[in-house]
Amino acid sequence: MEVVWRPQSPSIGGIGQVTTRTFARSGCSVAVHYQAASSHAKADTLISDLKAIASSDARFAIFQTDLSNYDEVRRLHAEVVQQIGHPDILFANHGIAGPKVGPLGNINDMPMKVFEEMWWTNTGMSYMLAQLCVPHMEAQKYEQFSHQGNSLHRALIRRH
Repeated sequence: MEVVWRPQSPSIGGIGQVTTRTFARSGCSVAVHYQAASSHAKADTLISDLKAIASSDARFAIFQTDLSNYDEVRRLHAEVVQQIGHPDILFANHGIAGPKVGPLGNINDMPMKVFEEMWWTNTGMSYMLAQLCVPHMEAQKYEQFSHQGNSLHRALIRRH
């Protein structure tokens, strides 16, 4: 059984929820993260959906954490490991948005401090999660690494 860790608010849905369902159908246990308390009901619904399509030995858990905080990210990792095991797959598909820029806004309206906070949450946190998850993954003799967009996706395949 593989454990998939999906740090992202389920309120956004899209590719994250589709991918999570694919992992569940494949027999993976899944840890789902949400950030805002208002997303808890959606996370519960997602877990119910996953249980309906997964094998009986797959486990699912929901975690709420502020991903912009180093200590919270470390705590989240420890809780995932304690409740469902070390992640074999890290699917970090998360992101926050700040003030609108581009066609809907003005780049000068976003202070550097806001940009840095968004960068940390969207990119730095993924790097930290990889650092926390990789030692177990390497010990399992997994290989393969993919970084896509502003999220760090580490899908590791067991070496035979």
